[in-house]
Amino acid sequence: MDILSATAKNKNTKKTRIMQSAYLQWKNFDKYFTYLIEKGLVEKKHSDEENYELTEKGDELLGILNKVDEILKK
Repeated sequence: MDILSATAKNKNTKKTRIMQSAYLQWKNFDKYFTYLIEKGLVEKKHSDEENYELTEKGDELLGILNKVDEILKK
């Protein structure tokens, strides 16, 4: 959820910025980020740089996770 939130907040940004925003170390981040890309939740933008953003599917999942988080906090 932290990676998805950080990706949504830092639209069209590099992996390092997302990792820092999610407060993860590189090894853990890279494993989970790769998984999110494979599942079609995050995608690389076609540009000269290595920029990423959420897909529609990733945005839907983030919405669901935020609702679950709200329920658990009550």
